[in-house]
Amino acid sequence: MIAKFTSKNKRKDSHIRSKWIIIIVVASIALSILHVNGLVHAAIIAAGGGCSLGLKSDGTVAAWGDNSYGQCDVPPGLSDVVSIAAGGFLVVGKPGYWGEENTGQSLALKSDGTLVAWGYSSIVPTGLDAVKIATGGSHSLALKSDGMVVAWGDNGSGQCDVPPGLSDVVAIAANGSARGYPFPVINGQSLALQSNGTVVAWGDNGSGQCDVPPDLIDVVAIAAGGGHSLALKSDGTVVAWGDNVWGQCAVPPDLSDVVAIAAGGRHSLALKSDGTVVAWGNNGSGQCDVPPDLSDVVAIVADGVAYIYWGMGTHIGHSLALKSDGTVVAWGDNGWGQCNVPDGGPPFMVPLLNNFVTFEPDPSTYAFTPDTKDCPTEFSGKFSFDATLANNGAKKLSNMYVQIDELTNDNLCLTDIGLFEESQVFDVPNLDDYADGYFDTGENVDVPFTICLKIKKPFRFFVNVVGVTPD
Repeated sequence: MIAKFTSKNKRKDSHIRSKWIIIIVVASIALSILHVNGLVHAAIIAAGGGCSLGLKSDGTVAAWGDNSYGQCDVPPGLSDVVSIAAGGFLVVGKPGYWGEENTGQSLALKSDGTLVAWGYSSIVPTGLDAVKIATGGSHSLALKSDGMVVAWGDNGSGQCDVPPGLSDVVAIAANGSARGYPFPVINGQSLALQSNGTVVAWGDNGSGQCDVPPDLIDVVAIAAGGGHSLALKSDGTVVAWGDNVWGQCAVPPDLSDVVAIAAGGRHSLALKSDGTVVAWGNNGSGQCDVPPDLSDVVAIVADGVAYIYWGMGTHIGHSLALKSDGTVVAWGDNGWGQCNVPDGGPPFMVPLLNNFVTFEPDPSTYAFTPDTKDCPTEFSGKFSFDATLANNGAKKLSNMYVQIDELTNDNLCLTDIGLFEESQVFDVPNLDDYADGYFDTGENVDVPFTICLKIKKPFRFFVNVVGVTPD
């Protein structure tokens, strides 16, 4: 789904050197409905079970921290990775009862939609055509290109029992914990965000983490913690529910302008539009002690390990932040070296803040027509609409491009410079028409979208807005 864009400065993909915004769009042609969420499509950093992962700019994965189950042993030759996930927990019990249990596991999604896993379990389903992944203490989720969710792994608390009929999902989250003494019970929870902005939860509900507030709407991102859940709303506010013993659900009352969220075992993080990070909840290992000079952050993750010894529980965790310059900052527990970010090699991949450029379609312009002019002969019609790209960030852009990250049902985007399909990039029109040649804060670009349709039925697509910021 992308556009009739024209540009006076056409540049090649190889010159696109910075940052990404990923905007998920789901369209239903039959109802002429199009829904937009400002979400980051790919996970660039991940943390779980005392292990940290980072996706490098060349599509490879770096791992550091606890390696008890090989969760940091990245498979040799793994490449073309577009998203990563990590999970797990550690419990230590009274000698003679149940000893030590660690379920660290890591998961990677490749550009061809296939999955690779290592650590506690290397078993993954095949033939999924996945677009997103998540992993908890001992189970994993995959979001397919058709909006359906697949789950596998431990199902002791129903965390793999995907609700029948669940569809139109645009984001997923998973986590796990261990409770009980002297014999631990492994639990897990799963969350799904649907295209209508509502949240569905299943699995362990011992702390109410699956009791989604009934009036919760307009959600654009979700996160699952050890016993609590978070939702980010389109107005930049955060909603939390579930276990609040350590204050992990006590969202700071003045918190606003949030663009991303993360949930650890017993703590929570929020990324604000100005690139700063806010943390709350358990701070036993300093996981909420955000470095005072931390800024220019574009992504966050949180890890929480349930550490139970002789029937007494403590909770340790760490936090990661990816900065706009491609560096990763870590704080909190470092007992396994999970905060020792490795040096060298390619830089970490960097997305743009996911509300740096907003995408606002105009529903009054949604239209289907049987016209097939400029479409291939096997196509049946067109779907079109108008939209506005608005720069509401603190930085101005020197150029902007749009990429089709996913376009289902073999549809094509029709622009003034030809037909575009998945993974192709083209320019947003005429930024040089502005007085200073930049796309400044508060400025807008109006763009028409025209999609050549194979058949008249619902389809999904992801839109990437790529901006090059001035040096």
